[in-house]
Amino acid sequence: MRLLIFYQGTDEDESNDFLELVRTESAKLTEELDIVNTLWMKDLSNIQYYSPEEFIENRILEERAESLSKRGLQIIPQELAGKVIDIKVDKENLFSGKLDLKPEEKQALDSFVDQDLSELPDDWQSNFPFEQEEPKKEEAGGQPPEPQSQSLLSQKKLTKELALNEGEIQQLNRLVEKNRQLSPEDEFLNLMMEILALEKNSDQFKANLDVLYDFYQENLKAGRFRIPILLSQKIKNLKTLISSEENRKVPLLDEFLSRTSNLRAFEEIRKLVE
Repeated sequence: MRLLIFYQGTDEDESNDFLELVRTESAKLTEELDIVNTLWMKDLSNIQYYSPEEFIENRILEERAESLSKRGLQIIPQELAGKVIDIKVDKENLFSGKLDLKPEEKQALDSFVDQDLSELPDDWQSNFPFEQEEPKKEEAGGQPPEPQSQSLLSQKKLTKELALNEGEIQQLNRLVEKNRQLSPEDEFLNLMMEILALEKNSDQFKANLDVLYDFYQENLKAGRFRIPILLSQKIKNLKTLISSEENRKVPLLDEFLSRTSNLRAFEEIRKLVE
């Protein structure tokens, strides 16, 4: 490896992933050590490297060319690949550009007619409110209100479907924000718990538990104790959840908890301490 580059924007999670990668690779035997390949597999967006090894370069170029060709693009020519391009953006004029259309595009645009919404309402850019709207009463004299446009009716229909109060909106935002902060390991465990809860086939249920056991052992050997502890807790919660409905799954969960609570865990910890 000739160069290792940390780009602006590298956050704590990505730095921790990199340090964990280095620690894991350093513990391997010399003939198994391949930090360049591991970096390539990890694909850290803000941490890049340059390795002059021909095999690695050819593999990256082939995959890059294949990826670009699928999108109808071409790889950067070799004479430009090493160039540093200084890009400056004038923020004041960023949105003052003009879109030039081809004749056939103009023709298609002119011929386009929206049957459902021929004219946009004045407030078409406003956000939909999340409060239930009270139905309008008939005007004085017993006359019904004037017919409403199709767009307004559609907006009211959507408003009713999205009716949330302020507390529910805040709770929804908190849930979304918390989900964004989940680690890949947490997301994997949550997904596996859903799969186990929905699985009807006993053999497949046991196979999924075997996958989780390997995942348990892998994190235990790497010293990431939070993951095994979290997994054991989720298995116990799952057992409580399904014990009254599907008794055939409970013995398999008990077996998993037994396997993960034996003395082998202490043996792995002893190796880490040494």
